[in-house]
Amino acid sequence: MGDVTVRYEAVSVAWVNALRDHVASKFGGKKLGFTAAYAAQYTNPPAHLLRDDGRDTVGWTFRITDGKAEILDGAHFHGADVASIQAYEPVAATLRYTNLEMDEWNADNAARLADEGKLALIGAQRAAQVMMFIQRFRNEFLAKHTATNGDAPSGERYEPLSVAWIEALRQYFAERARGRDLGFQGTYSSEYRDAPPHLLRNGRDTAGWTIRVNRDKVEVLDGSNLNWADFASVLSYDPMAFVLGYTDEELMRWGAQNSARLEGEHKINTIGPSNVVAIATLLYHLRSEFFCKFTA
Repeated sequence: MGDVTVRYEAVSVAWVNALRDHVASKFGGKKLGFTAAYAAQYTNPPAHLLRDDGRDTVGWTFRITDGKAEILDGAHFHGADVASIQAYEPVAATLRYTNLEMDEWNADNAARLADEGKLALIGAQRAAQVMMFIQRFRNEFLAKHTATNGDAPSGERYEPLSVAWIEALRQYFAERARGRDLGFQGTYSSEYRDAPPHLLRNGRDTAGWTIRVNRDKVEVLDGSNLNWADFASVLSYDPMAFVLGYTDEELMRWGAQNSARLEGEHKINTIGPSNVVAIATLLYHLRSEFFCKFTA
């Protein structure tokens, strides 16, 4: 019968209302453990999309307040941790893209549009951009190639944070980013304490990895580099290394049940703008769950 999903014109009143309903159904009744806000503004939209309230732009805001998620019509920059300003044409059309399609579009267009003043990110952009970038490889690499707790490494599944795991991750990013300008710079680092002794190397008493993006170059470094990362996490190897092998959905379910307790036990610690990274992660899921399905 084909696609029977109702689709709405990007950033129209109906689109914002549908997004509000989606967020309410997904997060209603759930207590999110952070406060953050993202605002998106679109300049020079079609005249029929203006709200007759004096604004000459359209937009929307995703806000987490007191652990509750809400969608507001219009870009509310005051209090936003990160915001984007973009020309409606051509950027609004990308709301219907999947995460993979958005990656490809960004590689081809983001740097040029930024230079032309048609695309800008405001706020803790380096942390948000690098986290949005590495978020995409959970299902593509981690869930496929990381041995989870109780699984023996075999074939293409590697013990998390082992030399073989790091090298496989390095090859994955080398292939993914080859010949593409990713349009941003940023660094994420992850350190795992109390790792098994056989995973320790180079005189370090922790295991870890660092990903450094410099536009058209992506490096994966063995070991953590907490001092110069835009965002970093310090974790207990058990259980945090093993959840690397979870899919997005499995990780979200696991996090809802365990993350608050593990943070209280100091087995999960973050360095940098954790609220920005958290909302960037939710936006990543909104793209696959709402934007690409409901945007005309």
